[in-house]
Amino acid sequence: QLPRLVAESRAVGLPVEVRPARDDLLARLLVLEVWRRLPPTELLAECRARGVTLFGPEREEPVRLLIRSTWVPTWEAAGVPIARLPGHKAAEALFQELSSLQAMSPGALQAKLKGHDFPADLGLGKRELLERLREIALWKQLSVTELLKDCTERIPEVLHDLGVCANAEERRHQLQGLLLDEARLRTWEAVGVPAARLGGAGVEGCLKAADLVARELRSIEAMSLEALQEWYDSTGLPDASSLEKADLVRLMRSVAVWQALPLAELRKELKSNGVPENAPKLTAGADGDSDTERGEMVAQLLLQDRLNAWDAQGIPTQRLGRQISLQVAQEYDRFQRMKVTELKDMYSSLGLPSESGVERQDILKTLRAVLVWELLPLSELEKECSDRRLPLQKSQNGSEKNDDERRSQMVQMLLVDSCKSLYESKGIPVQSMDTVQIATIASQFNRLDQMAAADLKKECQDIGLPLPANPGRQDLLSRLKDVTLWSVLPSSELKNICLTRGLSLVGVRKCGGDRERDDLMDKLLLSLVQVDLEAAGVPVEELGSFQSCACVAAEWNAIEAMSMTDVVKRYADMGVSARTLGRRELVDRLKQVAVWMEMRFTDLQKQCRGHGINSIAKEEERADLVLGLVAVRWGDAQPPPQRQQHPPPPRADAQP
Repeated sequence: QLPRLVAESRAVGLPVEVRPARDDLLARLLVLEVWRRLPPTELLAECRARGVTLFGPEREEPVRLLIRSTWVPTWEAAGVPIARLPGHKAAEALFQELSSLQAMSPGALQAKLKGHDFPADLGLGKRELLERLREIALWKQLSVTELLKDCTERIPEVLHDLGVCANAEERRHQLQGLLLDEARLRTWEAVGVPAARLGGAGVEGCLKAADLVARELRSIEAMSLEALQEWYDSTGLPDASSLEKADLVRLMRSVAVWQALPLAELRKELKSNGVPENAPKLTAGADGDSDTERGEMVAQLLLQDRLNAWDAQGIPTQRLGRQISLQVAQEYDRFQRMKVTELKDMYSSLGLPSESGVERQDILKTLRAVLVWELLPLSELEKECSDRRLPLQKSQNGSEKNDDERRSQMVQMLLVDSCKSLYESKGIPVQSMDTVQIATIASQFNRLDQMAAADLKKECQDIGLPLPANPGRQDLLSRLKDVTLWSVLPSSELKNICLTRGLSLVGVRKCGGDRERDDLMDKLLLSLVQVDLEAAGVPVEELGSFQSCACVAAEWNAIEAMSMTDVVKRYADMGVSARTLGRRELVDRLKQVAVWMEMRFTDLQKQCRGHGINSIAKEEERADLVLGLVAVRWGDAQPPPQRQQHPPPPRADAQP
C-alpha cells in the first residue's frame, strides 16, 4: 500500500514527493534492491553511469551515494544549484534548510532574518523574505571559489581590500560577511531606502542612517490625507487636487530620502533624473551654503518628478521648458477647480460649437491643449502646425504677420484641426472656410443655440426673413444657422449647395465676384422660405427673387397691421376713391400694389401694355407705371399724369 511504500522510502533515504505516485516509489525501491545485490564491478559501473564520484571528498559506500543521486531532480526543482556546491552532502543540507524555510510563516521568517542582523519591520512579503534567507543558506554551503564569484558579481569594489587570511575557512567567513552586508544594504534598497548612498561610516554607519530614514518613512506612511495635502501645498506646486494619497506618500518619501543623501549623491540624483545644470533657481538663500544648496537640489528634484507626471498627462514639458511648464500646470490646476458652467463658458469663448453632452474631462483636455499652444515657443508652434500640414496664411494685405498674429492664427488653426469632427457634426464645413470664419460661425451658432424661440423669431425678422404663422424653435434655429453659414461661404460652395438642393442656376450671373454670389444667396434664401411664402399667397414665381418676395411679405404684414383709417388714407393717396370699398378689398388692392412695386420691371411693363398704358419707362419710373395701373383698374379708367404727388412706398432691400 502507498503509506507503507512512503515509510519504506523515507527509511532508506529515497526521495518522497509532496504527492507521491505509488509506481514511482515502487520503482525506486526495486532499483535500490538491485543495487544492493549487484557485484562490486557492476556497482562501480552503475556509479560511473550516473556520474557519482566515489573518490571525492565524500568517501562513502557506493549504494549510499547512488541513493543520494536519486535526489538530484528534487533538489534542482527546489532551487538547489547543485553544480555550484562542493558535493551531495552540501546539496542535501541546503535542500533541508530550504524546505524548512518554505514551511515557516512570514513572522518566523522575519525573526530568522533579524537573527542575521537584518533590520526588523521592513515590510517585506514572504517571497522577499525567502529570497534573502535562501541566499544566506546558499552562502553557508558554497566553497571559497564560489563565494569569490558572488563577491565579484555583487561587490567588486571591495575585492582589492580583502587582506590576508590565515586559512580558507577564515577567508570563507570573511566573504560570507561581505555578502551579508551587501544583502542588508540591498534589502533597504528594496524598500526605498538607498542605504549604500547615505554616506555613513562603513556598512554599519550606512545601516544606521538607513534605519533613521526608515523611521521617517514609516511616519509618512501613517499620515492622514489632509496632512499630506498640507505638506504638498507648502511646496508651492500646483495640481494637488489630482493627487491620490499614494501619490502624496510617494512624493514625501522621495523628499525624505533626498534630504538624507550627501550633497555628492544629490548631484548624481539630479543628473540621473535629467535636471538641467542651468535650471532656473527655485529657492532663495546664500550661495555656497550647504543647507541652501541641498534645499535647492531637493526642490529641483521634486519639480522634475512633477514635470514627468505632467508630461504623462499631456503637457509637453520638454518643449515648454521647466518654468513655462510650471506656469501651464498652475493655470490648468485653476481650470480643474472651476465649476462646469464656468468651464463651458470658457469652452464656448474659444469659438467651439456648443454641445450639451460634452463631458467635463473633454472640456479640460481642450482647454489644456489651447493653453499649451498659447505658451509654446513660436518655433515649436510652427512645428506643431507643420506636423499636421496646416499652412500658415499671410495677412489680408499680403504682408507677413507679426509674431502675435502668427501665434493667434496658428492656435486657431490647431484648435479647428483638433475639433474638426465636432465642427462638421454641427454642419460647419471646415474645409471651405478659414479658421477665423470657422470660429466666427461657431460663435454665432453658440449664440443662436442659447436663444429662446421668441428671440430667434425676432432675429429672423431683423434680417428680413419671412416666417410662417407659428414657427417652431428648431425650424427657426435651423433657418438662422443656414443663413449665418451661407453668409461667409464662397460662391463655389454656395453653388454646390444649390445643386445639392436641386435648385436651378438659371438667372445666376456668371461674372464671378459679389454679383454672382448675391444671385446664389438669393436662390438659397428663396428656397428656404418659398413654401411659407406661397402658403401666405405671395406670388413667388411672379416676383422671381428672394429680395422681392421678402419686400412683398414685409409690406403685406405692414398693410394687414394698419388701422382702417390708415388703409383708406394709403389707398386714397394713390389718387383713387375708397368709397364703397370694404377693408378686405382695400387691403387686397394695396397688397397688389406691393407686388407691382417688386415684380420684374419687364413683367410690369407687359401688364401696363395689356391695360393700354404707355410702358416706355426706366426702372426709376416704376412708381408712375404702378399708379397708371391703379388708375386704370380701380379709378376712372384714365391713366394719371406722369408725375404724382403721392407715389406708392419705395422698394426696400430685404436681403439679409
